[in-house]
Amino acid sequence: MGSIASAKESKKYGKFDEWDITSAVDTLIRAEEIKCDKEKMKYVGPMLDKKFKETKKTITSIQGLKEKYKEMQDEENDEY
Repeated sequence: MGSIASAKESKKYGKFDEWDITSAVDTLIRAEEIKCDKEKMKYVGPMLDKKFKETKKTITSIQGLKEKYKEMQDEENDEY
């Protein structure tokens, strides 16, 4: 009988289990609470901007890998 309940749960949340959905809901509620706290957002904003800039530097292609390698070589040559 446990497998029937499990099958119903999987249909209810698609490929996600209840914990995934509950966790996502909690995360979104917490995010909204943070966004409403103006003082906290004063500090969160700059850190978030930094994270986004770092994300843009992520290598997503062979060309990006080549560019990063060249950049690292240039930095290494500048040190000497």
